[in-house]
Amino acid sequence: MLRSFSKNRLWVALSLVLFGIFLKVTSELQEKDRGLSSVDEAILKMVGQLRKSYFTGPAMDITSLGSPTICSLITFVGIILLYKRRDKTSALHLLVAALGSAMWTIALKNFIQRVRPTEIHPLVESLGFSYPSGHSLSSTAIFVTIAIIGSRQCPAKQRVYAVLLAMMLSGLVALTRIYLGVHYPSDVLSGFFFGSAWAFLLASCFANFTPEAKS
Repeated sequence: MLRSFSKNRLWVALSLVLFGIFLKVTSELQEKDRGLSSVDEAILKMVGQLRKSYFTGPAMDITSLGSPTICSLITFVGIILLYKRRDKTSALHLLVAALGSAMWTIALKNFIQRVRPTEIHPLVESLGFSYPSGHSLSSTAIFVTIAIIGSRQCPAKQRVYAVLLAMMLSGLVALTRIYLGVHYPSDVLSGFFFGSAWAFLLASCFANFTPEAKS
């Protein structure tokens, strides 16, 4: 019981810190001095100058990992596998993570209504508003949730590695969105922070309904 309570506190603490960073970045974008927006634009122009044809193909492949289609397929396969293992709680956990990330993306984009970058030519077509990055938010939420679910019965050190690897993968997706010219750096960072916070919050919520992991 004490171990479960301690684990819940850790997930909640991580979630609150990341939500706080997301709110800070969002508030900075609303400031009239355009400090963060100017940095966004400068970084995006620099990235445009660093583009090489041999980077573009891999970037498009990696960015597809965060697309609604691939995220939905990964979620569907994960839920089926968990359900077949009679782990209905984890299947529900993954479903809530995926659906929640999609709904949060739509709500936040329509609330903030930041337009797509125009500083460099986009290499792929992306519709809708820019902030936060849906690819970044959804891939982070889903990949981190899968890592948490998949490593529950592993030692603590291995669980940390699994979550870090998931965050690194979603971080690569985020970077490709900047390279392809469809998001500002703050778009993908906010998506990454919010997606991670959402995953950690759900980990706390579902922790009491899953088997105790090994220490």
